[in-house]
Amino acid sequence: MNAHSNTVTADPTQLARAFQALADDKRVRVLELLGEGERCVCELAEAIDITQPLLSCLLRTLREAGLVSSRQKGRWVLYSMGRKALEHLE
Repeated sequence: MNAHSNTVTADPTQLARAFQALADDKRVRVLELLGEGERCVCELAEAIDITQPLLSCLLRTLREAGLVSSRQKGRWVLYSMGRKALEHLE
């Protein structure tokens, strides 16, 4: 716990990874879109106008930073914003 608040302090290594992930404008755009709701890769790729392989790299970085989560729904993988990680960034 932080001595000046009631919040739990994030792991410094994970926090640094999250800030590094946010250092790319395309990854930030992905988070903006996911802030509107859960989406599949094809929707994100079309909205950002990038290839799916490049988007997969962006999403992997965001997932490793804890900023994005995914779930399987049938044959689709749906992505959403990792709210808990974003709370730590605030």
